[in-house]
Amino acid sequence: MSTAAQVDGLAGALLRCVEEPDRIALIQVLLDRYCHRLRNRLNSMKLSLYLARRLSGNPSGPEWGRADSAYRSMEAMIEQVQLFCTPLQPSLAEGDLNHWIEQRVPDWQRALASRFLRLEPCGPAEALPSRFDWNRLAQGLDALIQFWAAQGPADGTIRLSWQRDLDRFRVRFEGEASLIRTQGDEENLALPVLARVLRAHQGTLAIAADSCAIELSWPTDQR
Repeated sequence: MSTAAQVDGLAGALLRCVEEPDRIALIQVLLDRYCHRLRNRLNSMKLSLYLARRLSGNPSGPEWGRADSAYRSMEAMIEQVQLFCTPLQPSLAEGDLNHWIEQRVPDWQRALASRFLRLEPCGPAEALPSRFDWNRLAQGLDALIQFWAAQGPADGTIRLSWQRDLDRFRVRFEGEASLIRTQGDEENLALPVLARVLRAHQGTLAIAADSCAIELSWPTDQR
């Protein structure tokens, strides 16, 4: 499995930076002012859209739905870029990986159901005690699920498995079709965000050669 060969665009470029922390610091310096200015402009755009919609003769027309969707897409991308560049010092906490995933699965299933995607979980029966920055892991995985809910392969099944394999924890998503979008206007920055979180935990994010599987792994002994 590789990490970024199949991923194009900004997501691929950021994935390739994960192993070189100095590059991430440079990106943060270069984009800091730009992201703040763009966010200010997005806020102005949001207000303009609200006022224009209120004053229009057809506030429920389809064109307003498309405008709102475009705005949310740009806002989400800026949030993910900033999340990727933010200095990352993991706040480790004790937890049970098995219980943590089982609690989140129903929300993920509901999100994917809107695209007729089924999420089939398969985990061990026993507890998997781990130390992790659970908030950061949730940000990355939730963003990945939301991307699939909006842009993933429709009407299919994604199998989710997790386990302890010797001295590593492994979480794997496997689909019937490619889980990586390599063409289109909307970027999937959840992958580089996840990869950076895993790197901070001495872990890795790997992508299968056919892009039909994504695997997260990290050592069981987090110091």
